[in-house]
Amino acid sequence: SGDIPPWVCCLQAVVGLTYQTMDNLDGKQARRTGTSSPLGLIFDHGIDALVVTIGGLSLSAIFQLGCTWKTLLFWISGAGGFYMASWQEYYCDEFDLPPINGPSEGILIFTALEILTAVKGPGIWHAETLVPGLQNNSVFVLGLAIGALVTIIGNAVAVYKSEYRTKHLNVSFVRALSKALPFLALNALAYAWLRLSKKNIMELHPRLVIWTLGLAFAKLVMLLIVAHMCREEYHPWRRSIMPIFFMAAHVCYSVIQNNYSSLDEKQIIEELFFVSVLAYSHMAYSLVRDCCEILDIYCFTIKKKASKSV
Repeated sequence: SGDIPPWVCCLQAVVGLTYQTMDNLDGKQARRTGTSSPLGLIFDHGIDALVVTIGGLSLSAIFQLGCTWKTLLFWISGAGGFYMASWQEYYCDEFDLPPINGPSEGILIFTALEILTAVKGPGIWHAETLVPGLQNNSVFVLGLAIGALVTIIGNAVAVYKSEYRTKHLNVSFVRALSKALPFLALNALAYAWLRLSKKNIMELHPRLVIWTLGLAFAKLVMLLIVAHMCREEYHPWRRSIMPIFFMAAHVCYSVIQNNYSSLDEKQIIEELFFVSVLAYSHMAYSLVRDCCEILDIYCFTIKKKASKSV
């Protein structure tokens, strides 16, 4: 709540550009040192998946989105684009970024907006200069959501036309589409819950809500990437995300049926957050450990090559 200090906007701009630079350099450094491996790919995309939530919350504060539907829709737009791009990669065997995408042009656009906010003040986002009757940040979020939707439709079209899907995977388009259903349903149910919540759980605990969804998303997208990397079938229906489905559906049903008095939404979101943290931590630890054991490498250091005997 309140206006964000200008120095925070500038710091976020510097951090965003630094992240973009390091994200682009890690592959080059791995090739230079001869340490390219699946573990590097897991770290690269795994951190990118977490940045969707970390950056989403930071940008929501800068753009003055508040503890409202705007913050949730802003996060869903970023997470949806990331997940569906990875889904397309799985079924097309290539990572095809659109001409304007988040990792490159997106970060540059956000950086420019952060500097603009630092100079002009956060009040520009509450003004109604772009569309009469709508705050500028509402126009921005809706525009971003429309752009994400267009990109997602493009992902679906690419998978529909994919020869790799039909000839190598021998999977129907309907079956491929069903693999994206859990993520889409998760976000739809969560959005319905937060819109119907009588205690306005998003306003009371915005970080808990976004991080609960963010960790569930990060796990789903990482397992999708690992399935593609290992040439295995992707199984999105995970036990760790089922509680979120059931509880969100239960809350929505209780509100609709006017049987809300017995619900403790604060306790529900805290329990779901705890489950998400445990599930993601277990997945991350298991993936890193297995990669290190199978590839006989260290996680954060480079093994010395054994000297050849003369």
